[in-house]
Amino acid sequence: MLTKGTSLINKQIRSTQDGSYIGRVADLIIDPANGKLLALKMRKSSVFKPKIICTIDIQGYTPIFLIAKDDSVICDADEVVRVKEVLDKKVLIIGNKVETESGKKLGICEDILIDTETSMVIKFYVKSAGILGPLSSDLIIPSSRVVSINRDAIVVKENGVKEKVAVAASTTELAE
Repeated sequence: MLTKGTSLINKQIRSTQDGSYIGRVADLIIDPANGKLLALKMRKSSVFKPKIICTIDIQGYTPIFLIAKDDSVICDADEVVRVKEVLDKKVLIIGNKVETESGKKLGICEDILIDTETSMVIKFYVKSAGILGPLSSDLIIPSSRVVSINRDAIVVKENGVKEKVAVAASTTELAE
């Protein structure tokens, strides 16, 4: 199943045991090294000890809620080494700038598309930062085009983006 990352935020997590409420998703923890959704940060978290549920413990995704065994799958973020490392880096995906390898600003990552079976981010939805503002076209960038993700930006390959810009430029020339 494919789902947008922002649609997971604030979703309830319910138990397969009795359908009881386990918690609510506060944020997504995505490994910037490989684009994998590692865990879901819980709303019950304290500032000092965030609580998480690893994606391996999520048994199902529905349009209304997520399903996990019970609240025994909730743990402190620092109990899972890779999750702790990712949180310590403080790298944003949603809300991060997106630019090409040459530094051309493309916009801000507004959302992501996640394959819930593999927990991999497969697309990045980018709100354009062009001079035309709302009139400029937004981009959908496949994860295969991502070169790196760091605190400063999501860096994508030049090719593919240039083609879209070239098409827009030739359309503008025809209109003039």
